[in-house]
Amino acid sequence: MKKKILLGTIIVIISILILLLVFTNINKNKDIKDQEYTIGLVSPLSGVGSQIGLAMASGMEIATKEINENGGINGQNLNLVIEDGKINGAESANAANFLINTQNIDILVTLFQPPAEAIAPIAIQNNIPLIYEAYVRSIKDQSNIIFKTDFDSSSGCEELTRFAKENNKYEKLAIVFPQIGFSEECFEGIKKVEPNVEEFWYGVEEKNYKTILLRANQKNIDTIFVLGFDYHFVNLFNQLQKYDYPIKVMAATTSEIFPKNVFENVTKESLENTLTIDFKGIDIDNSEFAKKYETFINKTNLSHTEYAYAAEGYDHVMIISKAMENCKPKDTECLVNSLENVKGHVTVNGNTGFKDRVLQNTNKIYEYKNGSWVQLN
Repeated sequence: MKKKILLGTIIVIISILILLLVFTNINKNKDIKDQEYTIGLVSPLSGVGSQIGLAMASGMEIATKEINENGGINGQNLNLVIEDGKINGAESANAANFLINTQNIDILVTLFQPPAEAIAPIAIQNNIPLIYEAYVRSIKDQSNIIFKTDFDSSSGCEELTRFAKENNKYEKLAIVFPQIGFSEECFEGIKKVEPNVEEFWYGVEEKNYKTILLRANQKNIDTIFVLGFDYHFVNLFNQLQKYDYPIKVMAATTSEIFPKNVFENVTKESLENTLTIDFKGIDIDNSEFAKKYETFINKTNLSHTEYAYAAEGYDHVMIISKAMENCKPKDTECLVNSLENVKGHVTVNGNTGFKDRVLQNTNKIYEYKNGSWVQLN
């Protein structure tokens, strides 16, 4: 009987010691994470938008690696944790919750409007700063901890339309837009310059534009303004080429309108005189950063879209890390204030920091002529 009691006591003691060891390691790991800076990225790594999502993730990885090789931030490592949100609101929300609840992140970064709309309330609830890469402005108005990057639909579409009108690039203009927030903001910008615009709207999942293009041709539209996701552009240019309508294209943006599969399926003649706007320079394809990116992913001959968004990812980490230099890890108030005033950071695409929580970039206007882009402004 005494032996059984002794054995039971030993088992209890061993169990308690094991639990203490486990909890000690958990707390130790938490303490380590508390002392490190961590960026959480939710990006489409599979399915629609993954070409852009993977490029942006790689650019962020390159920047993180460079920062840590140069001593980190204030002597601490910078961690980057990446989750696949599949450009889907629910999946992106789950990914954001996972990063917040398990990775002790300082800041969230995401790509495209649907993920940003899903993640914003989660970031606000958990007091985690959010930087989103999307055309739409309205999301950042929900909280002062939300920052916007990428092309700005309203002002950018107004700028391109003004240039086109002043330089006689169209006679009768129409929009061909998916029904989503950034399209509505773009349309508002267009109407500030050109109130007489024909409207053709379609569902975000739509890939067949035969009826729209037929109606545009019947109305003697000579130029359509388009924007959307990569699969919209691929199908639109394919169908313009197929039906051979005398319709030119204006588009936002250069880096998204021509993913690699557009050039693989559409003749250069069909793309002639396409007018676009972007802050991501065409020359990035042959830059030192492009070589760095090719080495990192061990691939060459990539699309302009991939180079441009890899550079955007790189720039995101560089501006975040510069802001983090003024703050201790996990200090949200300090990081938000520092992001609002950050200067002197490394940048590939030439941004000058945030103003009213919108990243400031200089747009360039391009025309596709004789098989290449020509900058017009």
